Amino acid sequence: MKSQKSRGDTGPFAEAHRRADRLATNIYMSSLCIQTVDQLKLAQQQHETAIVGGDALEIEKTRNELEFIEEIIKLTAQNYDLSLGDGDESRNQ
Repeated sequence: MKSQKSRGDTGPFAEAHRRADRLATNIYMSSLCIQTVDQLKLAQQQHETAIVGGDALEIEKTRNELEFIEEIIKLTAQNYDLSLGDGDESRNQ
């Protein structure tokens, strides 16, 4: 709970402040998504290599890693969707 508002929350530049904050959040989230997709591609390649190699232990390990990264992507998308609704009164005006 915020007891004090920052300087950008009121005054003539309040809307610009909110928009700049939203832009910064979107850029950060995009960067995280790109990194996660790169990790997913690498994990897929490693899993395919393990399948070709026929090593059951390595196949299981890489499959678990793939599933983990896929769950991270799902959670990230859900959190991003939720963050779009938080404090974005300007979209409703």
